[in-house]
Amino acid sequence: MFKRQIISRLTTLFAGVIFSLMLLGVLTHATWLSQFNHAGQTLIQLRSPMADTFFMTITQMGSVFTATVLTTLLVICLFIWRQFRWGWFLTVNVAGCAGCVTYLIKNWVRNPRPQPQLLPETGYSFPSGHSMVAVLLYGSCIVLAHHMVQTKWLRQIIAWSSGSLIGLIAISRVYLNVHYLSDVIAGLSLAWLLLQLSYVLLIGEKHAANHP
Repeated sequence: MFKRQIISRLTTLFAGVIFSLMLLGVLTHATWLSQFNHAGQTLIQLRSPMADTFFMTITQMGSVFTATVLTTLLVICLFIWRQFRWGWFLTVNVAGCAGCVTYLIKNWVRNPRPQPQLLPETGYSFPSGHSMVAVLLYGSCIVLAHHMVQTKWLRQIIAWSSGSLIGLIAISRVYLNVHYLSDVIAGLSLAWLLLQLSYVLLIGEKHAANHP
């Protein structure tokens, strides 16, 4: 338990540092960030019709509509099962952190999106809202499964499928040229930090241990 807490705190600290670096690079229009983004686009954007269709489909799993529907259904189920703390945990993560926090930062930084886009998107670029949703929604599902699903193989399926979705959604945003690589990394890092913070504040190790 102690080792897991240490690892969690170190990864959270690392995520905070990475987000801060990306934010500083965007705010100062740093040359290294431009080179970093260019390298990311060069690596990922080897396009094909099949890949276009795949990533246009997968990116919808991180959309506002999908996140709203899935979160609403999950929260209703959790409330029916009288798992109110977990219901609020999910609501705060998706609506509060992925929704409000992303909106506030985007409109503070006001970084324009890359052009041309394979899938038209409006609004500002930094950080990636889809990446934030991916971690805070599907990451929350991993946490929920870990504490609430008794069957080991089912927990593993949920963890692997949710983890794969997080990675693919993040990649899709760069592939479709609606975000820079720095936007995606910033979104993933900030979302991880917020996920860990919400877990500590809303759940806590003692409550989690008593409610598997």
